[in-house]
Amino acid sequence: MCSVCSIKTITQGSIFNNAFNEDFGKSEDLGMLISARCDLANNKTSKYSYLPVIKLEKYILYYVARKLLVDQRNEEIQKIKNIIKTEGGSPDTIDYYGIKEGIEKLVSKKKNLTNAMSYLSKVTLIESVQKKEWTNISQKDLSVIPDKKFKKELKDLTENKTEGFFLIDEVVDHNDRGKILGPYVVLLREVHHMSSYTSDLIKSGCNHDDFLGKENTLRSLIIEPGGLSYVLCNVKSPYIELIMQRFSNLFTRIGVTNPASNMVDNFFNVYISEK
Repeated sequence: MCSVCSIKTITQGSIFNNAFNEDFGKSEDLGMLISARCDLANNKTSKYSYLPVIKLEKYILYYVARKLLVDQRNEEIQKIKNIIKTEGGSPDTIDYYGIKEGIEKLVSKKKNLTNAMSYLSKVTLIESVQKKEWTNISQKDLSVIPDKKFKKELKDLTENKTEGFFLIDEVVDHNDRGKILGPYVVLLREVHHMSSYTSDLIKSGCNHDDFLGKENTLRSLIIEPGGLSYVLCNVKSPYIELIMQRFSNLFTRIGVTNPASNMVDNFFNVYISEK
């Protein structure tokens, strides 16, 4: 998916290192330029746009795990509400009393009580994991989520069905002897900007030591002692065009009311249903 980049050039799909993004602010994150090829080639504007590119592991822990933990907590709570309903109580009571007190007040049958308390223990465990920083979440913590849910999320990502994200299966640093960095994920919603001054620097390699104490000059980069920012590779065609299509679709959606809401029923009544 990635190809060798030409010397001292950048283009749409160029991936560079030490990219700044608000959620993480770590030098290990990359960036991918998305401005028009002609603008980048001819230095037509004072600013260019890029998208953060993060490691697959970081994507799983920060985005997928948090989403699935919320879903799993809601699922366990719904199981408790269903038990309360079978005993003739109002499921919404736990929203008022709290889950534990709601169970104690409304669940009397022994088997139901055992199951409800089991679901409650899972809710408690999930909430303890949710309080952790994403960097401290372990594999054991995530065992509360069924494997099939993770596999579904990753399958959707590999097929590029996940809205707002795009998987690059293998990023290669062609300016570091073809070093393989592994899979990364492009954050399609998070548009950032880079000055043309910065883009000129990373074409040939930006030595961070020249900008220590002057970080505001290069706000799109994470500046560190001994660091060097440069273009690692370019995303090949047709993948860069696919990324740009997915990116533009996020910002060009238009919601309208259904102009023919009764058409299906009318068609069925006239042509399909028995007289």
